[in-house]
Amino acid sequence: MQNKNHVGRAKLFLSFDALKGFRSYIKEKERVIVQRPSLSEDDYFNLDRKIHYIKKGMVITIVHYDKGEYVKVTGMVAKIDLDYSKSIRIVNDIIPLKNITEIQCEEIFEYE
Repeated sequence: MQNKNHVGRAKLFLSFDALKGFRSYIKEKERVIVQRPSLSEDDYFNLDRKIHYIKKGMVITIVHYDKGEYVKVTGMVAKIDLDYSKSIRIVNDIIPLKNITEIQCEEIFEYE
């Protein structure tokens, strides 16, 4: 009986969020929204060359524009579809080709 009272009393002191949703609201306010980048023809040419070089199973890093911010994803290419969905799937992230701003891969030779 005494053990049950201790458990009940301990529940009173568990931490709680006094202002429910306040932390997520603050985190959203800290987010900086940026405009979609405009790439030059040379940038598009280099991205196109890299995209056609990528094969399933390669480990790559992609920087892409998503919902007002840049996201950097590193992982193994699970699928690349240049025809129908025009996207690259890295592990569980599906990235539309039109949102990609940078591709990094050790196997790709950079032309300068």
